[in-house]
Amino acid sequence: MKDLNTIRQMFSHLFVILNKKQRIKMFGMMIIILIGSLFELLGVAVMLPFMEALLTPEDLMEKKYIRFFMDLFHIYQPHMVLIMVGVGIVLIYLVKNLYLALSSLLQIRYSWNTRRELAVLMLRSFMNRPYSFFVDNGSGVIMRGVTNDTEGVYLVLSNLFKFASEGFVIASVAIYLFLVDPFLAGGVLGIGFLCMLVIVFGVRKMLTKMAKRYRSGFAQLNKWLVQINTGIKDIMAYNRRDIFLSRYDEAYEKTNSAITRSDFASIIPERIIETSCISGIIILVLLRISSGANAAEFVPKMSVFAMGAFRLLPSISRVTGYISIFIFNRASVEAAYENIVQARTDLAKLEKETASEIDDGTLKFNDRIEIRDLVWKYSEGKSNVLDGFDLTIHKGEAIGIIGESGSGKSTFADLMLRLYKPLKGTICMDGTDINTIPKTWTKVLAYVPQTVFMLDDTIRGNVAFGDETGNDDLIWDALKRASLADFIRSLPEGLDTIVGERGVKFSGGQRQRLAIARALYNDPQILILDEATSALDNETEEAVMEAIDSLSGSVTLIIIAHRVTTLKNCDKIYEISAGKAKERNKKDVL
Repeated sequence: MKDLNTIRQMFSHLFVILNKKQRIKMFGMMIIILIGSLFELLGVAVMLPFMEALLTPEDLMEKKYIRFFMDLFHIYQPHMVLIMVGVGIVLIYLVKNLYLALSSLLQIRYSWNTRRELAVLMLRSFMNRPYSFFVDNGSGVIMRGVTNDTEGVYLVLSNLFKFASEGFVIASVAIYLFLVDPFLAGGVLGIGFLCMLVIVFGVRKMLTKMAKRYRSGFAQLNKWLVQINTGIKDIMAYNRRDIFLSRYDEAYEKTNSAITRSDFASIIPERIIETSCISGIIILVLLRISSGANAAEFVPKMSVFAMGAFRLLPSISRVTGYISIFIFNRASVEAAYENIVQARTDLAKLEKETASEIDDGTLKFNDRIEIRDLVWKYSEGKSNVLDGFDLTIHKGEAIGIIGESGSGKSTFADLMLRLYKPLKGTICMDGTDINTIPKTWTKVLAYVPQTVFMLDDTIRGNVAFGDETGNDDLIWDALKRASLADFIRSLPEGLDTIVGERGVKFSGGQRQRLAIARALYNDPQILILDEATSALDNETEEAVMEAIDSLSGSVTLIIIAHRVTTLKNCDKIYEISAGKAKERNKKDVL
């Protein structure tokens, strides 16, 4: 009973995962499948008149449904009636299989489209999670959710259609066989279902254990693959190829072992059910013959029964395999269920926040940014990173932020970017809390990090960064303000130059200036540079800082830096210490 409740709960969660449109389509697919099962039944049932036509054509010609076609086509000779029945059966099988092929195509298309929609929804769910979610979870977990878990839902959904199809066939053919011979039908079906129950509940625990192992291994696979791809330069420099390959191989072995056992468990039922049912049929037939059954009546029935039974055996075996697939992928469905429910909650919350925004996105930064009594600490931290943090930034100023490692410089930047919400205190633009104007603040503020994220795309694609509405004039203007336009014009392919994955075809200074151009593309009023030059050599840093300094006055600059020389042109310098910001005299700092 517990096992049945577990499977029932999984399907109730699957029903929640699907949206209204997907559920309606699923019910439509079930109706199509039900009609297909009636075609399957017809394919079995039509063999009885054919066998009767071979053995006793005169008796067949007396049946009303045969007389109807005899009169319709004016066919009255026994051999012509046999031909008519044979041609009719061929046509029935032709229509049946064309219908079933079309049904299968519709099932496949529905399942794959649903998987695509779920994967997009799952990714949207992750992308709308708080920034802390990405800090706490590795890329392997996220990739597993988008790929592996949605694949699990797809497998359950696609096999649910197959399960329903085989279930309808088993039910309809079983009813027909009971009408033909209750004794043989009851015996074979009883043996088949007994085998199915023993097999399914016998392997349930093993399948559940293997499913958990597979999901865990899949996350590790993704993690090592991402790390190898991201860190290939360091791996090659330190000659650690074999070690990383070994870690990947270990993760693959974990998933391989789980999926191998699962696949083997899905093969065994067919062998057991076939052996048991064939043995049962032979024993039941021998018992019927030994009891003195009439051969003339028994042979046609036995022929039809044999065809029906052999149609049932693969169906019973496949149903057993589908149940095993349901059990194995239950963990993926449960994970997808939790993520989809969270996705819908997050999207509803986002829509509510957007709808309640007090500005339509056209508000401008006119006077000052006021940060008052800001408090923040990380969930695992014992003390506040920022504690009563106060700062005022006037429009057009260039301010520098310094402090020891771990003092809260980058945390301050993250709060300004709204990646985190303050535990206490406010950040206001001209008196308006930035958390009430997310659309406006996104346009007002831009950011250049220490480690620049580059798309494996053209310069145009990296500067516009997903904005397909922009034009080259805006891109060239951003490149000019970042002091990179002349260099780009000197390239043979100009804006169409591919920067390579992570920007490997460009130097560190060029990547930083590309990042600045990206930030300036949307014409922000405030620009935050978080250790943007710390990884550069002195000469390259000086060139990048010239580009940054040229923005003074036109853009409000917040420059976070370790090197105090970077801040020589700042209007004010603040040091973050003990969670607070204290203004420092430039002469004392530089």
